[in-house]
Amino acid sequence: MFTLASSVPALLLAAVLIVSGVAKLRDASAVRESFITLQMPPWLTRSPAPALLPWGEIVLALALILLGGPLLIIAAVAALALFGAYLVIIARANRFEHAVECGCLGRLGLGVVGPLTVVRNAVLVAVSVLVLLDALAGRSVLSRWLEADGAGWAWLGAAALGVILTGLMVHAGQDKEKSQPVGAAAHIVPAAETAPAAQTDAVEGDMVQDGVDYERTPIPYLSLGVPGTDQRVNLRQLASNSARLLIFVNPGCGACLTVLDVLPELRERIGHMIGIHLVFSQEQDAENPYVTPEALGEAWFVDHEASFVVTLQMASPSAVLLGADGYLAGGPVVGAAGVKEFFEDIAAALTGAPDEGPDGEGDEAATGAPHEHSLQA
Repeated sequence: MFTLASSVPALLLAAVLIVSGVAKLRDASAVRESFITLQMPPWLTRSPAPALLPWGEIVLALALILLGGPLLIIAAVAALALFGAYLVIIARANRFEHAVECGCLGRLGLGVVGPLTVVRNAVLVAVSVLVLLDALAGRSVLSRWLEADGAGWAWLGAAALGVILTGLMVHAGQDKEKSQPVGAAAHIVPAAETAPAAQTDAVEGDMVQDGVDYERTPIPYLSLGVPGTDQRVNLRQLASNSARLLIFVNPGCGACLTVLDVLPELRERIGHMIGIHLVFSQEQDAENPYVTPEALGEAWFVDHEASFVVTLQMASPSAVLLGADGYLAGGPVVGAAGVKEFFEDIAAALTGAPDEGPDGEGDEAATGAPHEHSLQA
C-alpha cells in the first residue's frame, strides 16, 4: 500500500500538468501574453517556446505516469526543473512595480501575482520533490496501479473525490460570462460599442453602432507630459491641426504586444494622414524591450497622474481617436482585439478601403450594410 500512496504526488502533478496544458492550448495567445507580462526575454517570447510549452506539459504528465526506470527519473527531474522555474519567475514577478497576471498554469491559474501565488508554486515544487523521490524506486505509476486490488482503487477514488470537491468549493460562485484577456480593463467599452470616423483635417459624419448614433463628445480638458521635459500638451491643442490616435500601453500588459506589433504597419498606412502616438504611465516604460523604435514613433507622451486613463476609462491596451474639430472621433476602445479592429476601421475610413469580412469580401458587399464601426458618409 505504501507504493500506491507514494505514487499519489505523481498523479496529482500529472493532473496539474494536463489541466494546465489543455488550458493553454485552448487560449494559445494568452500563453505568449503571459511571457510578456512576466517579462521573459523578448527572444524567448518570440520563439516557438510559448506554443510548445502546453504540449511539453502534456507529454511530461504522461511520462510521469507511464514511464519507469531511468526514464521516469529523467521525467521527474524535468518536472522539478519546470516547477522550480515557475517558482523563480513568479517570485520575481511578485516584486514588479506593475501588478501582473500569471498564466503559468493556464486560465485556471490566472490571477494577479501575489504572495499566495508564490506559496502555490512552492507547494508544487515540494510535490515535485516527492515525485522524484518516488521515481528513484524505478517502478512506473501505471504498473503499480494495474497490480492494485479493489481496496487500493477505492482509496484512490476517495482521494480523487476529495480533490474534486475541494476544487468545486474553491471555485463556487466564480463563474463569469466570459473572462477578459490578460491586460483587459475592469471598465471596458467593448469594441462593438464604439465607432471611428476619420478624415485628414477633421472627423465628421454620421457614425452608427448597431443602428444607434455614436454620440460624439468634446475632447476633455486634459494634458499629457512631454518626455524628457517639464512641458505638457493639452489634448485639444494636440488635435487642433490634425486628428490624433492615442494608444495607451504599459509593460505589465501581455496583450499590449499584439498592439505594438501592428503599429509600424499602421503608421505606414495612415501615419501621413493623422498623428499616431503612444501614451505610457511613466517615462521609463518606453525603454521596455518590446517597445521597438518603429512602434514608438517620433512623438509619444506620458500620463503621469493617470488623469488621461481615469477620465476616459482606459486601460492597457486601449485607444481613442481625437478629432481635429475638438470632439472625440472614436473610442475609447479597450482590449487588444478591439484596438486592432479599431485601427482597421480608422484606416478603412481614411483610405476608402472597405473592411474585409470573414470571406475576404467587403462587409458592405457581403451584408448590404456598413460595418458597425465604420463611417457612413
